Amino acid sequence: MVFTRVAGGSTTYFLGEVTNQSFKWYFPVTYAIKTPLPLLIAIVTAIGIGIWGLAQTGFRNIFTKFSAYSRRHGLEVIGLAFIGFYSYIAITSNLNLGIRHLMPILPFVCFVVGSVGVRLVRRVGNKYLTAGAFVLLGSYVALTIATYPSFVSHFNQLIGGGGNAINYVSDSSVDWGQDLKRLKAYIDERPEMGVVNIDYFGGGDPRYYFCDRMFDEQNNLIRSAKGYDCSSSRFRQWRAQQGLPSGYLAVSETYLANDSWAAKFRGDSGYTELFSMTPVAKIGNSIYIYKLP
Repeated sequence: MVFTRVAGGSTTYFLGEVTNQSFKWYFPVTYAIKTPLPLLIAIVTAIGIGIWGLAQTGFRNIFTKFSAYSRRHGLEVIGLAFIGFYSYIAITSNLNLGIRHLMPILPFVCFVVGSVGVRLVRRVGNKYLTAGAFVLLGSYVALTIATYPSFVSHFNQLIGGGGNAINYVSDSSVDWGQDLKRLKAYIDERPEMGVVNIDYFGGGDPRYYFCDRMFDEQNNLIRSAKGYDCSSSRFRQWRAQQGLPSGYLAVSETYLANDSWAAKFRGDSGYTELFSMTPVAKIGNSIYIYKLP
């Protein structure tokens, strides 16, 4: 089932382009820009140490050296083998939906990098090297705290943070509908916005948060789609094919990014004009709010 899903593919936005096939550089680039910078530095350092070690002893008899290394550090080799195998499957697959598809390798990456780092500190015993390791660890903790609660839409400083994600990727690497409740809170705090047009991507239902619930004659909650009364709500459902509304528009990053391609096939302008406008707010970097004439 997994390989069938991978082969089937899905519509993907990447670096301003959209395809229903795949981008070979999707996962390498996405991993590079979404991995927290301290961990990325540690990974690059670990790779550099490995290359330096080979260069010091020469690249001859590399298989003999690898065999000896495997006997001493078997778990690291198993981790590296899994990382290589899984990464190859991901890169050559036809499914580029989000960084979540690389999650199985993350524990192995951390294990291998941590193992190499500990061994290096013990071997060299340099106080500056030890201090550097603690700085990376401390900055990782600080960055995690600073990122809360927008972990899904986190991007590192290689692209200037999550606010610039729309120039690179969409879908679950940025936006999985996680900010609907925060959008509701933002709108509630600003009554001057009036009725807000919302084009939401995700598994939630905006009506649940913005509309009144309805009950039947026995005073039982109507649990179907007919159980919402949005007549006095500040929510108005909107879609790109309707063009641009007047007033405020809140649009999910995935719909905004993908419409740069979808509008061409529909034969309308959709959200095209929004790309040249500055949003008045970004809710968790996954929902963009615009004020329109």
